[in-house]
Amino acid sequence: MLYDSRNTYNIIHSAMKQYIKLPKDLPNDLSGLKPGDIVFFLMLPYRKSLAGKASDTFVRIWQSFVEGEHGHKNTEHIGVVVDLPEKSDQPQLVHIMLNHAHISDVKNVVALNGPDAFMRGRQMMIYRARDEAVRQKIADNLKTIITEQNAAGNQSAFMQARFRWWMIVWGWMKRMIDKAGLRYTKFKSHLLPPTSKPHPIASATICTNFIVDLLIEATRRVDIANHNQQLSEEYSNVEPCMMLKSLQSYFHNNIHYDAYVLPEQIREKNYTALLNKLMGQVNRLMQVRGTKKNKSLNKAEQINHAITEVLNAKKIIENYQTALVLMKQILPILRKNTGHSLRVPTSYRVMINTMKALGIYPEYCAKDTIDETEVTITQHLDELKYGNQERIIYKRFRGLGYTDQEAQYEAKPTVKKWCVNHRRFLQWSIPTILGTVGLFTYGLIHTKQTEYRNAAIGSGF
Repeated sequence: MLYDSRNTYNIIHSAMKQYIKLPKDLPNDLSGLKPGDIVFFLMLPYRKSLAGKASDTFVRIWQSFVEGEHGHKNTEHIGVVVDLPEKSDQPQLVHIMLNHAHISDVKNVVALNGPDAFMRGRQMMIYRARDEAVRQKIADNLKTIITEQNAAGNQSAFMQARFRWWMIVWGWMKRMIDKAGLRYTKFKSHLLPPTSKPHPIASATICTNFIVDLLIEATRRVDIANHNQQLSEEYSNVEPCMMLKSLQSYFHNNIHYDAYVLPEQIREKNYTALLNKLMGQVNRLMQVRGTKKNKSLNKAEQINHAITEVLNAKKIIENYQTALVLMKQILPILRKNTGHSLRVPTSYRVMINTMKALGIYPEYCAKDTIDETEVTITQHLDELKYGNQERIIYKRFRGLGYTDQEAQYEAKPTVKKWCVNHRRFLQWSIPTILGTVGLFTYGLIHTKQTEYRNAAIGSGF
């Protein structure tokens, strides 16, 4: 049986508990947003223009090469909420000052009266600082920086439009060339005081570069104003030159941020959209003729039965969480092949594409997924039988944006864990046996170095 590129079949049928940060619902009228929120826009599910399709394809291809667990290649754009003025005469909407960089709107504070043209039809993934006081401090500084940038007339739409694609390619190349660039985080064993030198806001930029520049400078200012508080290490431990997928991965894995989802504005709501698409696939399966008829009918019956179970077990609300419950039940059934197992089933591919457009990813629907919270992280560390020092190291690296598996390696390093974390690079090196040997040797050395580091720092990490 063939598997898709993300190996979602294995993920869904994994027997291991998976602690994953699951997004929570925000109101559909934008009123749930707060200053300081990082907003990721997913690609439109359907593009009408050839130029739009080509643009999405280009971004997907380059982002597919980039590692970043829980970052996704169908992420198209990013902005940050810098202000929320009083509500307008439309009570269901709010005026939002969303700062972003997008072709001709580089570094403009774009006033969005409700669902702006760019927001319309797109699902939005939101990342918010978990500490409310920290979020407010960062938001205040973001607003100040934006005011300064606009007052200085610091706009460079020509440069941004001209070098947009070049910077995407350069971001990928820099990541691959950097000797420590297997992830986009910077580890310092001893925290350094924030620099007094302002972080520059690049003039030739793309959205990720621009938002990261803003965030780094905002957290630097918070640190200085709060007697070298050193929040930068925990809230902006990223490089300016990076891709959307990498940046989303950082926020999603960082335990100092919460994740939310804002349903797209004009199409059907999450649950209804999924259910309608699913029923379309059921009807298609029931119309199959020939040698595949019996298997197709059986698959359709199983899907209908699973839908009925969800309807009976849960009060249906038109929200993201209900859609997650539904797809968790349905995906294993969809993955069953009614043909000759030569390719991924059509019903599975169709539903996966629909889910991704709504911000519902297969890893969120894994069989034994547990929502990652402060309580469940403690439960997870209890199951791993970590001591006090190992817990401190684990949480420190999760606060740097490292994944659960990467943080486990840092807390309790083994060669096996190193290989798991770098399996993609090991796979790429297979055609050159010397490359594989070299990588594996590096893994052995790095594991020993990490063991020595942990032994030397003791509990003072």
